[in-house]
Amino acid sequence: MGETTGSLSVYKWLTFVSMYVGYTLVVFNRKSFTFALPAIMASANLDKDDAGRLLGIIIILGMSHTLCL
Repeated sequence: MGETTGSLSVYKWLTFVSMYVGYTLVVFNRKSFTFALPAIMASANLDKDDAGRLLGIIIILGMSHTLCL
């Protein structure tokens, strides 16, 4: 019974660490995209509405990946 509890504790920590790292990467991706957005808008001839839609899609995808971890 002690082995099951020990291995379960390892899986709990592994799950916690993987969720934390995944969320950190999502936030980093969102922040770097926001920083690069003016250059993307200039090179792709996007207006603010199109850029907002694109950013909204990125945020929704990030949230869905965080929830599905």
